[in-house]
Amino acid sequence: MKIFIYGFKPYQHFSENITETLVNSLPRLSNVSRHVFQVEFNYEMFISKLRYHKPDMIIGLGQHPRARKLRIERKSKNLYKTEDGKSHVISKDSPEYLFANFKLDSIEGTTTTYDAGTYVCNFSMYLMCEYAIKNNVKFAFLHVPVSIDKTFLLNYLAGQISDREANLNQVAKS
Repeated sequence: MKIFIYGFKPYQHFSENITETLVNSLPRLSNVSRHVFQVEFNYEMFISKLRYHKPDMIIGLGQHPRARKLRIERKSKNLYKTEDGKSHVISKDSPEYLFANFKLDSIEGTTTTYDAGTYVCNFSMYLMCEYAIKNNVKFAFLHVPVSIDKTFLLNYLAGQISDREANLNQVAKS
């Protein structure tokens, strides 16, 4: 199983982005690709990485400065707002909302939410959901608090991936 995990560079007034730090601190594994994106509404930037890596599973990480818990995002909307406040459709002739199809477990320290906002995290989430649906790929997105314990998040991700991989491998053997 090929896994693609992504995060983002710093944006606005932030001098660092917790997701860049986390993605860069992931252990190097042969089946895990990782990337840190610029914070831009750029369709091709996201999709070209997916075409290159051809993952079976995608996990997106986005910084959420006001979050107190790790937010398991379930729903993205076909809308983004630029810094001037103007609203734009992400994908014409597509549904108003798309849902992540890889349901991560809720544990202490996490919360499940259904509003990924209207910034680049939601933009990427919507594109990844579309890609996942079209290519039979699993996708999940997490909004990460700035003050998260890195060990907690890395252990959480490792548990979610290894549990699912074991389940998928078991199904494949049946």
